[in-house]
Formats: sequence, structure tokens, C-alpha cells
Amino acid sequence: MWLGASYYMASGNSAADTQSETLRIVSAGASNKGVKREINEDAFSCIETPSYKLYLVADGLGGPKRGAVASNLALSTIRIALKNQQNLDLKAIESAVSRAN
Repeated sequence: MWLGASYYMASGNSAADTQSETLRIVSAGASNKGVKREINEDAFSCIETPSYKLYLVADGLGGPKRGAVASNLALSTIRIALKNQQNLDLKAIESAVSRAN
């Protein structure tokens, strides 16, 4: 199974900034089973806090048995590992992804 994650961190104003800038991110996800499989084995999720959004994607790879279970379990593991993280850093993400794999 392949697992990937990307995230956007909300940034504060630097000392040089005189105005506040706001960036709004609207996200959506879609997936399909493709032409060879009977079920969709992909999973995706988003973890949102006031300071960050973490987008997660897990691909069941289609070949191994129970790919849908594996991809959903991976995302659940990451969500649990990061559940109470208010200040997300790369080390926390790496640890959660490592645990999921």
C-alpha cells in the first residue's frame, strides 16, 4: 500500500507585514474503483485544526487482498496519532505515517 500526506500550515504575520492576509482553502476528494477492481480500495481524509489542515491519501494498490481495509486502517492510525496535536510538525507527521505503515 502506498501512503502519502500533504499539509498547509496557517502562517502568522511577520514583523514586516502591516496587513493581515487570509487564505481560504476549500477541499474535496473523489476516487473510483478503476476498470479492474470490484471495489474501491483508496481512502482519503482531512484533519483540520485552527492552525493547520492535513490532507491524507492512502492507496490500497489493488493487488493485495483487503487493500480497502489496509488503506482505511492506515488513515485511522494517523488520525488517532495526531488527534490532540495542536502544533503539527514534520516529526509528528513522520511518526504517525511510520506507525501506519
